[in-house]
Amino acid sequence: MKKNFFITTIMLSILLAITSCKKDNNDDNNIITNATMTATIDNNTWTSVTRVTKHYKNTSKFIITGTSVSGEVIVITIKGDQVGHYTSSASIDSASAQVGCVWQPDASSPTTDNYLSKSGTVDISSVDTASLKISGTFKFDLIKTDSLGYQTAKTITDGKFSDLSYSESDN
Repeated sequence: MKKNFFITTIMLSILLAITSCKKDNNDDNNIITNATMTATIDNNTWTSVTRVTKHYKNTSKFIITGTSVSGEVIVITIKGDQVGHYTSSASIDSASAQVGCVWQPDASSPTTDNYLSKSGTVDISSVDTASLKISGTFKFDLIKTDSLGYQTAKTITDGKFSDLSYSESDN
């Protein structure tokens, strides 16, 4: 009888401890469930399964990278870190460019067949510096030039990133 009482008391104590625990507010748990990055590439739906976002404080720049389950990668560079409209009609390397994009059809071959932005826009709708999250929309016209100088075009439309967690760097 004492043994059953002891076991019952322990089980009730464990149950009480489990049900009374306060859930940790760990932002790492929200990365997978709340963060999204989607787009349409030449009328095909693209959805990232991994997202890496970095904020470079000293240069006021964000770099957002998303990879789909099939290995397609979108990398967006934004020269700015405030809510606003950022545009580009030139390469991200030009002085006037505020945004740039690279689309890689295969993450395992990052240097071949890359498409580079010819023009595009990014609208940052929110930057939460307390929880380190960023949201916004994007669209780009991309080109790839082969060794003979022929160009192939791609279009990214309906791009959206929501609640992407970002890390910070001083550089």
